[in-house]
Amino acid sequence: MPSLKETEDLVREVFLGQVDDGGIPMADHMMRVWQRVQHLDEDTQHIAWLHDIVEDTNVTITELISRGYPTEVIDAVFLLTKPKHTPYADYIDHLVASGNRRAIVVKLADNADNNDPKRWLSLNPFKAQALTKRYAGVREKLIGALK
Repeated sequence: MPSLKETEDLVREVFLGQVDDGGIPMADHMMRVWQRVQHLDEDTQHIAWLHDIVEDTNVTITELISRGYPTEVIDAVFLLTKPKHTPYADYIDHLVASGNRRAIVVKLADNADNNDPKRWLSLNPFKAQALTKRYAGVREKLIGALK
């Protein structure tokens, strides 16, 4: 299995040049999500670093398997990869129904970072309003799934 440093390096390499709507490097988002779970087990930390890699880059699940990530990490990353054309609410419902605690914990950390008001300061009001609507109730669903 790769070390956490190797996972971070992979993420920084494949997200190089990608920025979010506020112009911040996407790899910084992965780092902030990881920081929210760095007190947890190593698999959860890998999942945090990798949570958007399949959805937002050319890296595949098969490549992650070939790099030596364990099944627990692969399964969670797969669950955290929102299929194209799937409504966000349906994606969240599927994640909750999976019962995969590591994936749910990482999604909570991801949601917390995505909802951080500091990230929204540079967004136009319409984009901020759309994001507010998208994320409404998600945190509560995810927390409920952990009980």
